[in-house]
Amino acid sequence: MSEETERMLARWDRESPATLDLDRALMTLTLTIVGRCLMSADLSDESDAVGQAVTVMLRQTVYRLTHPLMLPLGFPTPKNRAFLSARAELDRLVYGIIEERRSGKQPPK
Repeated sequence: MSEETERMLARWDRESPATLDLDRALMTLTLTIVGRCLMSADLSDESDAVGQAVTVMLRQTVYRLTHPLMLPLGFPTPKNRAFLSARAELDRLVYGIIEERRSGKQPPK
């Protein structure tokens, strides 16, 4: 974790950004750390897509917990469709990493 944080801070020092999207930078940092710790994979390139998917899923989960009379996910409401799309994006990422590992394209680190 500290290694990735140090890399991020060093990059900021080199690039000296005038403005910084802190939310995006910290999401990228978090995904990089999670990817390395849980899957030995670099997820930083996927941070925008994963960040959006996780945000949709978290919002929908909170909504479902606070509104108990919801239609099941099988009903194609806009919220259900957004949730299922976000879940499919995360599945694509995780199963892609698994397939790369199984095929030997990406050895464990």
